[in-house]
Amino acid sequence: MIANHLVQLAAEEKQNPLVPAGPELLVGAIAFAIVFFFFWKKLLPNINKVLEERREAIEGGIEKAEAAQVEAQSVLEQINQLDSSLERAVEAYNLANVKLSGIKHDLATNTHSLTVAKRSLKNAQRELSARLVDL
Repeated sequence: MIANHLVQLAAEEKQNPLVPAGPELLVGAIAFAIVFFFFWKKLLPNINKVLEERREAIEGGIEKAEAAQVEAQSVLEQINQLDSSLERAVEAYNLANVKLSGIKHDLATNTHSLTVAKRSLKNAQRELSARLVDL
Protein backbone atom coordinates (compact mmCIF):
# COMPACT_ATOMS: atom_id res chain seq x y z
CA MET A 1 0.00 0.00 0.00
CA ILE A 2 2.78 2.43 0.81
CA ALA A 3 4.48 1.54 -2.46
CA ASN A 4 1.27 2.28 -4.34
CA HIS A 5 0.91 5.55 -2.48
CA LEU A 6 4.53 6.59 -3.40
CA VAL A 7 3.99 5.69 -7.04
CA GLN A 8 0.77 7.70 -7.03
CA LEU A 9 2.54 10.71 -5.42
CA ALA A 10 5.37 10.48 -7.92
CA ALA A 11 2.88 10.34 -10.77
CA GLU A 12 0.97 13.33 -9.42
CA GLU A 13 4.06 15.42 -8.76
CA LYS A 14 5.03 17.48 -11.83
CA GLN A 15 8.70 17.39 -12.63
CA ASN A 16 10.51 20.45 -13.99
CA PRO A 17 11.40 19.65 -17.65
CA LEU A 18 14.64 21.62 -17.40
CA VAL A 19 16.02 19.59 -14.50
CA PRO A 20 16.58 15.91 -15.30
CA ALA A 21 15.96 13.16 -12.78
CA GLY A 22 18.89 12.09 -10.61
CA PRO A 23 19.74 8.81 -12.39
CA GLU A 24 19.37 10.47 -15.78
CA LEU A 25 21.71 13.26 -14.65
CA LEU A 26 24.29 10.71 -13.46
CA VAL A 27 24.15 8.75 -16.74
CA GLY A 28 24.44 12.00 -18.73
CA ALA A 29 27.47 13.12 -16.69
CA ILE A 30 29.18 9.74 -17.19
CA ALA A 31 28.43 9.81 -20.94
CA PHE A 32 29.77 13.38 -21.14
CA ALA A 33 32.94 12.36 -19.28
CA ILE A 34 33.48 9.42 -21.68
CA VAL A 35 32.95 11.59 -24.77
CA PHE A 36 35.12 14.37 -23.30
CA PHE A 37 37.92 11.91 -22.48
CA PHE A 38 37.72 10.44 -26.01
CA PHE A 39 37.92 13.91 -27.59
CA TRP A 40 40.72 14.97 -25.26
CA LYS A 41 42.86 11.85 -25.85
CA LYS A 42 42.13 11.02 -29.50
CA LEU A 43 40.73 13.94 -31.47
CA LEU A 44 42.34 16.95 -29.80
CA PRO A 45 45.94 15.86 -30.54
CA ASN A 46 45.02 15.17 -34.18
CA ILE A 47 43.26 18.52 -34.48
CA ASN A 48 46.25 20.30 -32.90
CA LYS A 49 48.61 18.45 -35.25
CA VAL A 50 46.60 19.46 -38.31
CA LEU A 51 46.39 23.05 -37.11
CA GLU A 52 50.15 23.15 -36.47
CA GLU A 53 50.88 21.72 -39.93
CA ARG A 54 48.57 24.27 -41.46
CA ARG A 55 50.20 27.10 -39.50
CA GLU A 56 53.66 25.95 -40.62
CA ALA A 57 52.48 25.67 -44.23
CA ILE A 58 51.01 29.16 -44.11
CA GLU A 59 54.16 30.60 -42.50
CA GLY A 60 56.29 28.79 -45.10
CA GLY A 61 54.07 30.15 -47.85
CA ILE A 62 54.37 33.66 -46.43
CA GLU A 63 58.16 33.35 -46.26
CA LYS A 64 58.26 32.07 -49.86
CA ALA A 65 56.00 34.91 -50.97
CA GLU A 66 58.22 37.46 -49.21
CA ALA A 67 61.32 35.94 -50.83
CA ALA A 68 59.61 35.98 -54.21
CA GLN A 69 58.59 39.59 -53.66
CA VAL A 70 62.18 40.56 -52.81
CA GLU A 71 63.40 38.74 -55.92
CA ALA A 72 60.72 40.39 -58.04
CA GLN A 73 61.75 43.80 -56.68
CA SER A 74 65.37 43.03 -57.59
CA VAL A 75 64.37 41.96 -61.10
CA LEU A 76 62.25 45.11 -61.45
CA GLU A 77 65.24 47.26 -60.48
CA GLN A 78 67.38 45.43 -63.06
CA ILE A 79 64.69 45.96 -65.70
CA ASN A 80 64.55 49.66 -64.83
CA GLN A 81 68.33 49.90 -65.13
CA LEU A 82 68.25 48.10 -68.48
CA ASP A 83 65.43 50.36 -69.62
CA SER A 84 67.48 53.41 -68.67
CA SER A 85 70.53 51.97 -70.45
CA LEU A 86 68.38 51.19 -73.49
CA GLU A 87 67.04 54.74 -73.55
CA ARG A 88 70.61 56.10 -73.44
CA ALA A 89 71.62 53.67 -76.21
CA VAL A 90 68.67 54.75 -78.37
CA GLU A 91 69.57 58.39 -77.80
CA ALA A 92 73.22 57.67 -78.73
CA TYR A 93 72.05 55.75 -81.83
CA ASN A 94 69.79 58.61 -82.91
CA LEU A 95 72.61 61.13 -82.34
CA ALA A 96 74.98 58.92 -84.34
CA ASN A 97 72.42 58.77 -87.17
CA VAL A 98 72.14 62.57 -87.15
CA LYS A 99 75.95 62.86 -87.25
CA LEU A 100 76.09 60.23 -90.01
CA SER A 101 73.55 62.21 -92.04
CA GLY A 102 75.70 65.31 -91.58
CA ILE A 103 78.82 63.40 -92.60
CA LYS A 104 77.06 61.98 -95.69
CA HIS A 105 75.93 65.46 -96.62
CA ASP A 106 79.48 66.81 -96.11
CA LEU A 107 80.83 63.89 -98.18
CA ALA A 108 78.43 64.64 -101.01
CA THR A 109 79.35 68.34 -100.87
CA ASN A 110 83.08 67.54 -100.77
CA THR A 111 82.72 65.03 -103.62
CA HIS A 112 80.99 67.65 -105.71
CA SER A 113 83.62 70.24 -104.78
CA LEU A 114 86.39 67.76 -105.63
CA THR A 115 84.82 67.04 -109.00
CA VAL A 116 84.57 70.76 -109.71
CA ALA A 117 88.19 71.25 -108.52
CA LYS A 118 89.43 68.41 -110.78
CA ARG A 119 87.66 69.96 -113.77
CA SER A 120 89.07 73.32 -112.91
CA LEU A 121 92.56 71.79 -112.58
CA LYS A 122 92.26 70.10 -115.96
CA ASN A 123 91.05 73.31 -117.52
CA ALA A 124 93.88 75.23 -115.87
CA GLN A 125 96.43 72.64 -117.02
CA ARG A 126 95.11 72.85 -120.59
CA GLU A 127 95.27 76.61 -120.51
CA LEU A 128 98.81 76.52 -119.14
CA SER A 129 99.82 74.00 -121.77
CA ALA A 130 98.28 76.13 -124.44
CA ARG A 131 100.07 79.23 -123.14
CA LEU A 132 103.39 77.43 -122.93
CA VAL A 133 103.01 76.19 -126.47
CA ASP A 134 102.21 79.76 -127.54
CA LEU A 135 105.38 81.03 -125.92
